[in-house]
Amino acid sequence: MNQRRGYCLSAAIIALDLLLTPFGWLAAVASLVWAGGLGEWATRKKLGAVPCTGGVSRSQRRLEACYRRVMAKAGEKLPPFCGEVEIYSLPGQQVNGAAFGRSIGITEGALQLDDHTVEAIIAHELGHIAHGDAVLNMVLTANIFSLAGLLVFWQLALGTFWLIVLAVALCCGVRFGYVSWMLTDRLSGLLQRVCEGFRSVCVALVQILARAAGRKGELQADAFAVELGYGFALCRFLERFADQPQPGRDLFDVLYSTHPDSALRADHIRRRM
Repeated sequence: MNQRRGYCLSAAIIALDLLLTPFGWLAAVASLVWAGGLGEWATRKKLGAVPCTGGVSRSQRRLEACYRRVMAKAGEKLPPFCGEVEIYSLPGQQVNGAAFGRSIGITEGALQLDDHTVEAIIAHELGHIAHGDAVLNMVLTANIFSLAGLLVFWQLALGTFWLIVLAVALCCGVRFGYVSWMLTDRLSGLLQRVCEGFRSVCVALVQILARAAGRKGELQADAFAVELGYGFALCRFLERFADQPQPGRDLFDVLYSTHPDSALRADHIRRRM
């Protein structure tokens, strides 16, 4: 379970979608589509990722060379269903990396470091792919947006229902007094607030679950890098660039901001070496 925890948890969430909710098949289909490739493509587009395979610039060729060395060490540690993992460079001077599902992105700022540290970052991101953490994030994201879309649909359906009732009543000559109009308006507003509150609670709950799963995933990805021989370089990297600010600008960013404290990660790596 621990070696493929993200994939196992993703399968469990999709199974629960199908079994526990009347419209869960919508969330299940959205999860499969988003985690099956659409989410990965959208994330790379959002971050402005540039493929490095056969790159023309010096930095792209260097990143691809680092990636090839790490892949040679990873060998059969990656699950076969991941296919060929691709490497991308990301714009920006922030020193960081990201796993998108079946591809990895390394920022231009990280490429200013030495080759061994860059390889350590790549090894860490490969650990996320090996354990399915990026897929789990995409499944959680798809469930959030499916739930939000379903609630919006019910709000629209409720509003349409009240308009139809009002139109039919007016056509039949029924007169609505001020009291009945107020009751109808209050009831509609109450139902809308209940739906919005329920949506906020669900989003907050999934964010908490994503952060909890991300904390475990980060430690396991660090352990994966240690297995490949990058423990010292990764530990040094964490101590040098500890806890850079990564503000969550929207729900998409928050779901990908799951790193635990760098000191905790460095201590965990030392114990694994």
